[in-house]
Amino acid sequence: MVLLRLSLYTLYLFPADGDEDIPRYALKPNSKDCYEGFFPLTENDTLQVTGTKSKTNVKFQGQDLGCGDESAVEEFKSLWDGAIEFLGAVGEGESLTPGFHKRLSERESEFIEQRELKLRYITWNLAGEPLYTTADNGISELFKGDFDVVYVAFQEVIPLNAKNFRSSQAPVDSWAEKILSLLGSTYRVINTNKLLGLASILISKKSLFLNFSDIHIDSIGTGVLNLFGNKGAIATSFSIREFNFTLLDCHFAAGESEQFVLKRRRELSAIKSYIKLPQSKGKLVSSDPGVLFDVDQLPEQLDELEIESDEEQDAEQKNDSDNSESTPDEDDDDEQEHNLSKIETQAVDDTVDQDKNIIIIGGDLNYRIHCRSEKVSKLIKEGDFSSLLQHDALTRERSDGSILQNFTEGDIQFPPSYKINKGTGEYDLNRTPSYTDRILHSESEYCTITSYESPKIVLSDHRPVICDLSLKLPLINNEVRDKIVTGLLSEIDEKENTRRTTLDIKDLETTVETQVLTPSTIRVHLENTGHYKTYWEIMDAVDNIDSKTPIKAIRSTTEPQRGVLPKTGEQWLSFTTKLPIGCKSLTKTVILRAYTAQDYFLTLKWVAKPSYFGVTLDELHGDAHGGIPQPIYTLINYLSTHLRKEMFNEKILSFTNDLENKIIQWINEGKPLDKKELAKADEILNSSSSMAVARVLLLLLRSLDGGVVPENLTVYLLDNFQDDEQVMERILENLPPLRANVLIYIGSFLRLCVSSGLDKEAIIRTFEPLLLQVPQRRKRDMLFGFRKNYEKLGHEFMEILVD
Repeated sequence: MVLLRLSLYTLYLFPADGDEDIPRYALKPNSKDCYEGFFPLTENDTLQVTGTKSKTNVKFQGQDLGCGDESAVEEFKSLWDGAIEFLGAVGEGESLTPGFHKRLSERESEFIEQRELKLRYITWNLAGEPLYTTADNGISELFKGDFDVVYVAFQEVIPLNAKNFRSSQAPVDSWAEKILSLLGSTYRVINTNKLLGLASILISKKSLFLNFSDIHIDSIGTGVLNLFGNKGAIATSFSIREFNFTLLDCHFAAGESEQFVLKRRRELSAIKSYIKLPQSKGKLVSSDPGVLFDVDQLPEQLDELEIESDEEQDAEQKNDSDNSESTPDEDDDDEQEHNLSKIETQAVDDTVDQDKNIIIIGGDLNYRIHCRSEKVSKLIKEGDFSSLLQHDALTRERSDGSILQNFTEGDIQFPPSYKINKGTGEYDLNRTPSYTDRILHSESEYCTITSYESPKIVLSDHRPVICDLSLKLPLINNEVRDKIVTGLLSEIDEKENTRRTTLDIKDLETTVETQVLTPSTIRVHLENTGHYKTYWEIMDAVDNIDSKTPIKAIRSTTEPQRGVLPKTGEQWLSFTTKLPIGCKSLTKTVILRAYTAQDYFLTLKWVAKPSYFGVTLDELHGDAHGGIPQPIYTLINYLSTHLRKEMFNEKILSFTNDLENKIIQWINEGKPLDKKELAKADEILNSSSSMAVARVLLLLLRSLDGGVVPENLTVYLLDNFQDDEQVMERILENLPPLRANVLIYIGSFLRLCVSSGLDKEAIIRTFEPLLLQVPQRRKRDMLFGFRKNYEKLGHEFMEILVD
């Protein structure tokens, strides 16, 4: 639920909750405690907004609702318009008309018609530049033209370097805002996707929004250590009726030598294996095993493969990564040869119409022109692009049948997109100019390329490439559909408005502040002010969760859930919930139905007080103890003088819940542990205090956003780790100061635990996943020759750390 407070009225919007609901709204005069009514939203229920920045007025159905803040009105109107566009659900209960969505589907033939959908695919390697902050300088040229849907595939949206392995949504959001400002108010974002250096944005005209369904995203990283997302692919998939689409944004291995051609084939094979693709006519990579490796020379080829770095490698550049890898044993070689000799093939379903399953692949594919720079420059100057493509590695690979079989590319009538000097557009002849940036689609009778070009935009070392496609699809005629929807909703509306309220309910909106992990109750008072008894029931509750990480549901209880109120009768309702770690707030919209009366809607909000649980290590501020955050210091300092043999054994049934809740509260409030309270617990049952403090410490470490040593830093630490004499030195050299201090401090505490008799192996099992986020070996790593066993290295590191 969202609301808009105006000077005369408050307008509420209740978006559709699943396939068995419809968007609804309620209107409440500011002078009254109750809604005037709760009504289904129709496509004719538009808001009229007029006025200036300082005085924005809102009218609805000819009624003046008063003035409000301009930004709040604009945001609410956007949500309101979106709810109108997404109309499509079912009526409530068996007593109402048949399911709205079902009835609408039965009449699809009346408003679905074959039309052309114009899709623009744009790929652009940004070289790490935040170009959304710059002046136009030609960016608007990318978004001029006649198209219905635009898919923007970016590569290197952030600078890629050894310490920049944390993905951020900010560049994607900033680009989406920039693009929408260029396209205008008739477009809106359908979906975004990101993977470190890769980012994509799918945008369509608002009038087409209802056509999209089954929207989902996927990704695979094939970059540093064949794992991270500085290279790889992200996928955006959706359906339009019986048509299925996957749009791929790729950034493949950089380099001109043949070993990089082999690596790019393997990256395509990884996409085929690990991203769910529709069964189209196109094949990303041949099923012939010889395309990926020569079985007879497998060990040698794996040894020669360079681990992907953030800097390009030329054919003449020598890779020195062999020295950093330990030599695998013979069993590993046998295992890799066995797995790599099997190329995964997908079963073909003969009943599928492959023409209606379309894959569009694009991005910085990094295929090069293999020709002398002088000849390339001459052909570019002459505009002889067809001769230039005879030396293009991607053209050769496709002609050989190695990759992208049954894919179509537009006619290239533009010069190579890479590598140019920023600002001038002149080629950097330290690299052979190449068509690295490409866009292709799987063959389909419903898909045709209408334009393929590379605008002369020189803000990066790559020029963008644009491909316009024409798709013949069954699309919605919105005008016809609107008339059908309005008629169906009118039937529901007529039945919904036969009920009137007879209850007086205080505090329709209530907000409380609460600690995370602590049960909190909101109480609501009902009174029957009518002339007859009424039956009431909690029909439904919609949760809106604001959280740092996805939370599907938060368990809550309602007591009682139904009852009978006689005339002048009163009833208290209790709503209890416990906010989990990372949850900022929970807003619960409760539907209370009084039969023979109208529905009531209670808005209950629990807001989390500031907490040290669920934040990053950097946010655990308070470094008065040698750079160790206060919460960690407080817990470990107590445990250091109250060591108990089984205090970290979580298999023991917890008997300290109440005490743990108190400790969590003390930690969150920055208070020292109440030693009298802890001693009292030990008097009741020995070791209670140690058990409770230990459990809270484990909870704090488990909930750290990003952990103590995140995966990328763990890799660098373990790569440089050698022996026990250098463990502290390696920690200090390879970790930021705060993380190094915390790891050393906790390590010292664990050594104290072991020396005091606590089981060493049990300590390592408990704390290893809390301190080191270790990348696990996966089958696809074998495809790339990535062999280092970081799980084993991590365990060896912990053995020395606690010894």
